[in-house]
Amino acid sequence: MTVRPALPGAGSRANGRRERPAPTFDLSTYSSRLQELLGPGQEGGDLFWRALEFAARVHADQRRRSGEPYISHPCAVAEILVRDMGVKDQAVLAAALLHDTVEDVPELVTVASLTEEFGPQVAGIVDACTKLPDLTGDRQTARKRVHRKIFAEAASRIEVMLVKLADRLHNMRTLDSLRQDKRQKIAEETLDIYAPIAKLMGLYELKRELFHHALVHKFPSKAQRLLAHIGSLPSDPEVQAIKRMLDEEMRRVWLEGRVEVRPKGLGAYYDPVGRRLRSEIDGAVELIVLVNDRPACYRALGVVNLTFPPIPTSIRDYIANQKPSGYQSLHSRANIWGRTYLFKFRTRRMAEAYRIGILSRWTPDGRNLKAFESQLREMFDVMGQEGELSYREIIQATDRKEICTFTPKGDQKWLPKESTVLDFAFQIHTEIGERCSHGVIGGQRVEVDHVLADGDRIEIVCHERPAPFDPEILTRCRTARARAVLAKIVRSRRTATSRELGRAIVRQELRRYGVPQEVLEREGMIFLLEYFQVAGLDDLYQGVGEGRLGLREIMWEIQHGLWAGRRALEPPTGAFNQFQLATLDPVSVKLSACCHPLPVERGLLGLVSERGLSVHRRDCGKFRDLKMRREDVVELRWRLKETPVPKPQRIVLTGASAKWILYVLSEAPPLWIVERAQALSPEAPGTAAWRVDFTVASLADLKAVLAHFATAGVAARFTLEQ
Repeated sequence: MTVRPALPGAGSRANGRRERPAPTFDLSTYSSRLQELLGPGQEGGDLFWRALEFAARVHADQRRRSGEPYISHPCAVAEILVRDMGVKDQAVLAAALLHDTVEDVPELVTVASLTEEFGPQVAGIVDACTKLPDLTGDRQTARKRVHRKIFAEAASRIEVMLVKLADRLHNMRTLDSLRQDKRQKIAEETLDIYAPIAKLMGLYELKRELFHHALVHKFPSKAQRLLAHIGSLPSDPEVQAIKRMLDEEMRRVWLEGRVEVRPKGLGAYYDPVGRRLRSEIDGAVELIVLVNDRPACYRALGVVNLTFPPIPTSIRDYIANQKPSGYQSLHSRANIWGRTYLFKFRTRRMAEAYRIGILSRWTPDGRNLKAFESQLREMFDVMGQEGELSYREIIQATDRKEICTFTPKGDQKWLPKESTVLDFAFQIHTEIGERCSHGVIGGQRVEVDHVLADGDRIEIVCHERPAPFDPEILTRCRTARARAVLAKIVRSRRTATSRELGRAIVRQELRRYGVPQEVLEREGMIFLLEYFQVAGLDDLYQGVGEGRLGLREIMWEIQHGLWAGRRALEPPTGAFNQFQLATLDPVSVKLSACCHPLPVERGLLGLVSERGLSVHRRDCGKFRDLKMRREDVVELRWRLKETPVPKPQRIVLTGASAKWILYVLSEAPPLWIVERAQALSPEAPGTAAWRVDFTVASLADLKAVLAHFATAGVAARFTLEQ
């Protein structure tokens, strides 16, 4: 059947010109083509065909910007899944056909109606692909919310991302109908998000095409010049000579196989850091050697290495050491006549696995990729959260070449390049990562942020309890699992402090207003919690402690609601609420760089925010210039004896002779452990300068040490290391 939406005056003359006929889409031809691709007896019965009929009906009056009937788009998405990605699961294909129905025709289709008609799996995928209906704020924030929804859904249903990738690929193939500014934005989004995700999922052919279309639209002139250069590479006389030599050598040793010349695609020329297209790259041509079986791969490697000696350490065996995505090949690089060439040896089955990656799970003879799928789910789960790092940063961190590392027992652990000991620990088990103290490589101790090398064998040494990781380690980790757990730990530590702070502030404020604490336990409190959209008192305290809920507004609601008609004191105007701390955790407490406050001092103020307390001296000029209300600030004091100082500290002593400084050091109270004392160049005639690295157990000990130097008349420059 042919979908031909009625267009008034189609084919007639208008303004003296014959109008171009509207493009049509032949559903009968499409159905025949898909029937042939799907083959007979597909599992799932007629689900796909019912979805096709339904989608054609609800999209009947819609057209794309190109003028084509809209149904051509979901049909193309389903065909990409079948033809280009090898998916034949009817639920996934039905969802592809219906993925725009709830968003584009909400008056006809809802998630509930799709659930009733096609089942929860299809409806769930469609719902995940549907943009949020109540988007507010700027476009960038709205796009982030849309992406986070997709990632969160893909964490539970990987097939959501398959449909989105197929959807994006068809949109990129038909991008010419949009304005140039729209094309540029979609191309940038594809380069930053969708093409790298296709690579992470092992969908290398899909990645190659997404990069191609995005770069053609992002850099039209330069891309065309590069494409002309890439197109000429297979016929290059040097490349053809190498191919002939290999063909002859393989025939000479009776090795059956075929050598294919494959130039790298446009994406290989893209520099994601500099966001530019490079004019040339090293190793622009790959030679793929296809043979019949695994032993033949190794024989072919030997033939090539004898003909063209490999670059030392360049051989990679991804057959014996299969990648988590199922990728298998032998790699070898050689420098031939001044150019670098990459040789890949694989069977035809390996070549197919290269093409579809994680998609092999949905093919009739799909392989078991549970570990790889689990890693992808973890990554999407992290990207779907409002965490410490943006999803773009996570993609950039994980979109790296992989290294193969080993446990002491010889088990393989594939990690992104530049992964740390902590990444490795989390890859073994979440609890091992949480308690990781350090690693041992080759008998040498290495810290948790030590960057691993390909082939490292790592032993993990653990604390008895979870380790107090510095939040900065989060930015150094490369795996989604490490980042997910560390982000959760950081949030829980910050939440605990925020709730404690909020509770103290609210209760002090009630006393200031003369309102009894018992008011928080009244039945009417449930209405106040609903008004501020929080689940309970702890969440209310957290909102106050993070500065998200206004203390003044809460007190107004209590005065005029829960305490209405009763006598209360006048609202306070000057004095700050107070809060006592017993932690220097940088997750919750940030000592400002503008005035370098010390927790052992009096007169410190903290500005309440979602990122923790920002601590300043009371006389800090920058702090006084901030526009804030009394309720946004607390007066801070530390419980010195209870507050541990976990990090080594450094102090610079000046203003006296070397003899006197050494005497003062020797007479310092035995509350510190000096790790190193180093003489620096004199700062003035007759004076010395010493840098001392030391540790102390608590803030009380630190205060005593600083007081000792002040009493001895030695000037000390000290900034606390958190």
